[in-house]
Amino acid sequence: MNVYDVLKHTIFVVVPVCILICLVIYVIGYTHIALGLFLGVAGGTGKALFMTYSAMYDVKPVVSFLLRYIILGIVMVSAIQISMHTFFAAVAGIFFVQIVFVMDQVKASNIGELG
Repeated sequence: MNVYDVLKHTIFVVVPVCILICLVIYVIGYTHIALGLFLGVAGGTGKALFMTYSAMYDVKPVVSFLLRYIILGIVMVSAIQISMHTFFAAVAGIFFVQIVFVMDQVKASNIGELG
């Protein structure tokens, strides 16, 4: 199992959970928070995808760093233009993706699947 497989597993866990949580929050009536969470998960997933791509194909570290944080910057600026609730929900969504990604890597590394 390589890092790309770990990322695929992360996406298959994060996206359905995010959609379910966003729908529940939307039905309750907090549309800004649901939108922020969705933006954050989309941005966090994009960052993780590019991070994995740059690790697998040896992209220069400065280019990788700049593009990953440009992705997150676009998400955060978009969220803060909507409302502060959206911004904080987007930050939570970004952290959710990163935490699940790291947990999947640690799990794969502990059982010897990640080389």
